[in-house]
Amino acid sequence: MLGMAVAPLTLIGSYAFTKALTAGTLSLVVPIATSYGAVSAGLAIAWGEPVTTRALVGTIGTVIGVTLATAAPSSHKAKPGSAGVGWALIAAGVLGTSIWLQGRFVVPAIGSLPAVLVYFAISIPILVAIRLANRGSFALSPLSMWPVTLGAGLLTSSASIALALGFATGHIAIVAVLSTLSSVVTALLGYTLLDERLAPRQLAGVVLAIAGVATINAG
Repeated sequence: MLGMAVAPLTLIGSYAFTKALTAGTLSLVVPIATSYGAVSAGLAIAWGEPVTTRALVGTIGTVIGVTLATAAPSSHKAKPGSAGVGWALIAAGVLGTSIWLQGRFVVPAIGSLPAVLVYFAISIPILVAIRLANRGSFALSPLSMWPVTLGAGLLTSSASIALALGFATGHIAIVAVLSTLSSVVTALLGYTLLDERLAPRQLAGVVLAIAGVATINAG
């Protein structure tokens, strides 16, 4: 039953993240939103999950590293004021809570793969209903886009399964923080494949995040 409630919560968090990206400055809202891992870790530790000192230090280092790595260069055109910050905070809080609920209650109760299946079984009808309510089109994308679309869907599904399998180990705090490294991977792919330049603080964040992961593994 809880698994059915977590899926809409995750969708709300994803919607808030999207709104933050469209309304606010990337260098401001992305680091805030990607702190969901810290929210999940905090909830897990507060709930009594044991974490070694070395793993805790690595977790904090990873959180700081991801925050630095996802901060857009100051040359990006800023949007006025603190637009999007509220949505980013909602995204971090809601996503962090939903991930913790999944790891703490859903996965132990029904297993990793069933938890992922429940998420998609609940999310798809909700998304279809929203599309219908907005009178959106269900037209298929051009055939040339199918490989990209299917590839993205396969990678997203694989990531959800990997996250659920990670929760099965019982190390919710560490797994949740490590999942935020997806933003670091995105930054590195942009750097290597699209020749996007990384600011010095972003490079420092990548190094710190990798060092944090190494510290966690050593713990």
